[in-house]
Amino acid sequence: MNKTAFLIICEKGYLEKQSVLLIKSIRKYGDGLSNALIYFFSPRKDHQPSNKTIKTLKELGAIHIIWELNYKYSYYGFGNKPFVVAYAEEHINADIFIFLDSDQITFNEIDLGFLTHFDVGVTPVERKKVGASPNVVDKYLTYWQHLYSLYRINPKSTVRTLVEQQEIYPYFNAGLIITKKNGLFTEWMKIFEDLMSKSLYPEKVTFMDQVSLALAILKLNLKYHVLPSQFNYPLPAHHRLLRENQICDIEQIVTLHYHKIFANNLKEHPLDIFPQEAEKVQWAKAELKSVGIYPANLLKIAFRRWRKLLP
Repeated sequence: MNKTAFLIICEKGYLEKQSVLLIKSIRKYGDGLSNALIYFFSPRKDHQPSNKTIKTLKELGAIHIIWELNYKYSYYGFGNKPFVVAYAEEHINADIFIFLDSDQITFNEIDLGFLTHFDVGVTPVERKKVGASPNVVDKYLTYWQHLYSLYRINPKSTVRTLVEQQEIYPYFNAGLIITKKNGLFTEWMKIFEDLMSKSLYPEKVTFMDQVSLALAILKLNLKYHVLPSQFNYPLPAHHRLLRENQICDIEQIVTLHYHKIFANNLKEHPLDIFPQEAEKVQWAKAELKSVGIYPANLLKIAFRRWRKLLP
């Protein structure tokens, strides 16, 4: 039987609350994976979570890895990802890895059956942004063509963005990655470091975790499976999805990716798009409140908005 490990990043501040909620949801709704190994990483020296959070997560059976893995690019939080997963691939005894952004909630078991025929499961980005489309000649197409040449990649497939339904070359959201132990994570870190050392950004550093992930999958010629929208479902984009792609029943969702919606929404509860009598909705609302994610601290929100107005 394959051994599966969840990989999560937990750092001080908001990420702590999110990590607690995510791990609680895995333990409650993960079904066959509810007792799987869960590792939470704190890869930056000055971003360690509180002792209280560490204690809570350990009580949930999670294992804490506190190596300073992202010291070169500590200014770039998303850069934690390739270093964390590469460490896991080398040091953790598992056959399958599930990396999840901390701002997710698991509501159903993650079915790993697709790995019988594929090497990795990923979801497309919501919008093209810095992605490249074979149908659009722009600076991003030129950028990706340069990277393909640099790494000797010949992309033979395309995917569609989740919101726009625009055809683009493989470019994925790095918030959920399900993979066999196949060298992907090590290659992801290598390409990420190479791009960063050469400052090969599409515009700015923001999307370099996702750019390097796509390149690693293609360079290794891995057979990727585009996961259905029940995985990594983008809560903030719900009303912008095509009606046929909207999910209004929480029982159909595997993982819910809520991003910053709970920090920004003050009037109506973001989970009100789902039937309120559903047990999972009631549980999620109670836990969001319990861990301090929603309702958010109004004074802190007001202070953040005030600071943005400062010159």
